Amino acid sequence: MIAPIDWPNFHKNLPVTFLITVVTVAVWALINLGIIDAPISVGGAMNANAWLAHFSHYSFLHLVSNLLIVLFMGVLLERHVGWWRYLLMVLLVWNLTVLGLYFFNPGAVLGFSGIGLGLMVLAYFYWQDEPQTAQMIGVLVLLNLVFGFMPGVSWQGHAIGALSGLAVYGLIRAAQIGQKS
Repeated sequence: MIAPIDWPNFHKNLPVTFLITVVTVAVWALINLGIIDAPISVGGAMNANAWLAHFSHYSFLHLVSNLLIVLFMGVLLERHVGWWRYLLMVLLVWNLTVLGLYFFNPGAVLGFSGIGLGLMVLAYFYWQDEPQTAQMIGVLVLLNLVFGFMPGVSWQGHAIGALSGLAVYGLIRAAQIGQKS
């Protein structure tokens, strides 16, 4: 069962989700106030923008839709595995997504949706013992993958993010199996 969010203690109960939210909103505000330029990740370029672009969004709607994914995944995963394991998951998905975009994306990318999709894939596997929740997450994964094919949206970013989540889940399972041996 998914418990409601305790908003007054959001920063304490979901610290990683809170941090991602604050950084993403701060970057969006700094860009829209003209204080910083929008970091954009470009395939084949490995620089700070390759990592920072995931906190940059081209519109308020883009920002809100990605923050909803961050919030939903935080409630599902951070509560389920704890903040430090969730942080590790986020960092692994983020880095694998950056590497995948470096090698397989010819265009520009910005936004958290690729990482969000990776986290959705992880949540799908972690919630298998609750079929309705897993099914809902699976539908969200498929819808986001299809959404990636809309004009102006990076299907590579969405697909690579999802594959990154799958790879991280594989690493976690391999580590669990290794501990049992």
